[in-house]
Order: sequence, then C-alpha cells, then structure tokens
Amino acid sequence: MEYPEEFSRQARARVEDEKTVASRVLEQAKQNLNTSMWGPGLEIEALVRDYILRVFIVFVQEACKLGRKNLWTVDRVESESIEFLRWFTIKAWYEKGRDKLERQICSMVNDRGQIRSHVQRKYEKSAQWRQYCCRS
Repeated sequence: MEYPEEFSRQARARVEDEKTVASRVLEQAKQNLNTSMWGPGLEIEALVRDYILRVFIVFVQEACKLGRKNLWTVDRVESESIEFLRWFTIKAWYEKGRDKLERQICSMVNDRGQIRSHVQRKYEKSAQWRQYCCRS
C-alpha cells in the first residue's frame, strides 16, 4: 500500500510489523482448522477478518496520532481509516482467503471493490471496531 505521506517511517513500520505478526497467527490458525464440522468458508472468513482488523486498528492508532498533532482533521482520520480497511480487505482476502486446498472461498468484497454488507456488519460487531469508534 502507498501510505499517506504524513505517515512516518515508524508509523508505517508499526502497521507492517502488525501485518507480519497477524499473518503468522492467521497461517497457524488455518493449519489448525477442523473443516469437517463447518466447512472452510465461514471459518476462514472469520480468521481473515480477525487478521484484517488487527492490522486496521494499528493503522487507526497511527492515524489518530496525526489527528492529535493537528496534522489531520477528524474527518481525514476517519476517511483514511475507512479507505485503508476497504483496501486491506481486498488485499488480505485475495492473499489469505483460501482454504487448505487453496480454493478461493466466496469473496469478502463485491465486484466494485466494496466490502460486502455482511462482512461490514461483522466488522462493526468486533472489539476492534469498538476501539476504532472510540478513537476516531
């Protein structure tokens, strides 16, 4: 991703570091899936959603720092955060949203690059989303 120009190297590094850690957690969880009970689609979607939200909240934390420094308005913090969530959902799903047989499971985004409504609702019910709402 091209980060906003106001993001410092440290801010970018924090987001990238979280992506690395969250990716390891995701891949380990995918290895441990018992797909015989539920089928892989719902389980993988939930794991990928957690991965996305872990990285999203770090992005939000860094965006809020810019807001506290009066470099960004509240509206800019929110719009950049939501755009990051949309972009990262697309990227993460296509990179990580596969079952053990490497089949693509139904997408988290539609053909226009928008987060599907059922996925957005699940985001909004998460602890990370509540954290985002408190920060923005």
